[in-house]
Amino acid sequence: MPASVEERLRLIEDKLELYDLMHDYQRLADERRYKDWAECWTDDAVFENSFGSLHGKQQIYEACDGQMAVFQDQEHVIGNTRFRISGDEATGTGIVIFIGLPKVEQPGDYVMTGGHYDWRFRRTDKGWKLSYSFLRFLWSHNDRDGMFTKPT
Repeated sequence: MPASVEERLRLIEDKLELYDLMHDYQRLADERRYKDWAECWTDDAVFENSFGSLHGKQQIYEACDGQMAVFQDQEHVIGNTRFRISGDEATGTGIVIFIGLPKVEQPGDYVMTGGHYDWRFRRTDKGWKLSYSFLRFLWSHNDRDGMFTKPT
């Protein structure tokens, strides 16, 4: 635990910024605002998931924008988050539950999946950004094309 009041306040402020970043991360994805969503990442970020190993903010944007186009609507729930901060770097963990609707007029026909995130963050001149994310899906429902069940 940091010793001074200033250090403790900085830790609290940093954690709040990380929570806000991850809120934006999930909300912007749900709103399909992938250009804005890509701003949650550093330029040299790496995102490893069932889509593959994506390198750089632009490749992450393009892959997610393209892959998620199969859903007309979607919802991400990210929870059980924890952040550990060390200077200008941080790590974090969380879980995700994702629901995707291929056709909004058929809400009973949905894809649902869940898994674990491991994150690394870096403080930049624009605030905290994701520099690395590993997403391991643990389960899936109605994943007919194997989108969320390919090995990572």
